Amino acid sequence: MAMYRHFKDKEALILYLCAGAYERFATRVNRTIEGLSDPRDRIFQIVKATIRFAVSHPQHYRISMMMMMPQPELETPSPRERLAQVQLQRLQDDIRALLPPNTTDALVQQRLHQILACMHGMNMMLLAHPHTYGLTRERAITEAQTAVLILLNQVPHVDAAP
Repeated sequence: MAMYRHFKDKEALILYLCAGAYERFATRVNRTIEGLSDPRDRIFQIVKATIRFAVSHPQHYRISMMMMMPQPELETPSPRERLAQVQLQRLQDDIRALLPPNTTDALVQQRLHQILACMHGMNMMLLAHPHTYGLTRERAITEAQTAVLILLNQVPHVDAAP
């Protein structure tokens, strides 16, 4: 019963724990990209740091990424949401810097979503069924970074058929 002195209910406790896990993850990523000036390097390091965090702390990764549900009844964003928005904006700015100058906001947003889906999808494949997908941590990093390059038109597309 002591927890209910600090938290309204079980859900509030879970949200608190999720926010803490995300803050630890975000702090780690921020330290990794601190001082990097090249947008491509920052994106690569974000991909690498996210996959390494997922492998090193799979339960924290699952909690911080998968169980954090939006709270529509809140008038102001939670600290976790504010932190996530700062990170997403930084990533979006890096994506914009790597795309041609006339790229629309809609395409930048689409690439952001695709990169996030690739990165988090790769993590879930690596955590849930690494043998099925033939993944190691390093292969997951390489494949996710390659997908990012393709999404940002940084490498030529290779057709499967000659």
